Amino acid sequence: MSPQDLPKTPAVVTLSDLGQAYDGGPHAVSVTTSPAGLAVHVTYEGSDKPPTAPGSYTVSATIVDANYAGSASATLVITTTALVRHGPTLDGRLNGSLEMLSGENTALDGGALVSGDLLVPGTPTVRLNGQPAYGGTLDGSGNVGPLGYTITLNGGAMLRHVVRRTDPVAFPSVAPPPLPGGTRDVVLNAAGRDPGDFATVRNLTLNGSVGQLAVPAGAYGVLTANGNSGFVLGVSGAPAPAVYDLQGLTLNGGARLQVVGPVILTLARGASLNAAAGNPSPPEWLSVAVASGGLTLKGGATLSGFVTAPAGAVVLNGTLNGGVVCDRLTINGGGALNAAP
Repeated sequence: MSPQDLPKTPAVVTLSDLGQAYDGGPHAVSVTTSPAGLAVHVTYEGSDKPPTAPGSYTVSATIVDANYAGSASATLVITTTALVRHGPTLDGRLNGSLEMLSGENTALDGGALVSGDLLVPGTPTVRLNGQPAYGGTLDGSGNVGPLGYTITLNGGAMLRHVVRRTDPVAFPSVAPPPLPGGTRDVVLNAAGRDPGDFATVRNLTLNGSVGQLAVPAGAYGVLTANGNSGFVLGVSGAPAPAVYDLQGLTLNGGARLQVVGPVILTLARGASLNAAAGNPSPPEWLSVAVASGGLTLKGGATLSGFVTAPAGAVVLNGTLNGGVVCDRLTINGGGALNAAP
């Protein structure tokens, strides 16, 4: 039997870095082998070239070695800081990039500062009014259509590039959360008061200086925090997210929503927040999904997390540190959306 006819020894291929943020450059996954150091041929949707545009890509990796055999496959997902269905209204700061799925007229106002790119479908006309700070127009490899719409940059606006011919990615949906099983409406007015069995709580309101109250995962009605009070969500050190299903959430001035571990928070309807929410390090701990309506951050409010509101508008007068998927996005003067580090 010749050496080339001998069976090869099985080896293990591991793919990592499968979730990456769009930055305008190609995105390759990380590959390791066991035994270490084996040569591997990697393809992305059948191509040797790592992808640049947002989207999901099938990655295949095969060991190329005379003595070892092995392969692996996975999905690479490239995301932008903001993904919106319709044209955004931008007059504040976006530290990151934004992808717009529809081909419709869009303008960046004079106060808009976008550190990254605006990715759009088809081949719109890019119009400059005055002297915005603009790095130029680029074309991707997507479809030429739609045509006949305009992207306008007004004087004072800042944008790295408009990247045309960016084919739309899949847009998510959010199912309504289940109704609470509890029937008690609880109001706490002072620190140290016992809310009782959380399994029987429907609506929970914290007033005055109640302080931070830990709330276990579960389905509730409306959680409301006023003044110097707030809720603590999640479990410190937990490997899996704690799941909270709410009909509504209200955080008024001076309140706080603290996150101490991974949390998935689903809201039946939109919310307006006037407080601090989430954990700045890491913002990935908090995922907020809104089934109906959107989310508004009032001036001075800060949310560290990722917001998905496919049926509503996200309005930022405060600061969102993380990312957003929504039907419409408005960043007003003084508002900011900052990509997660």
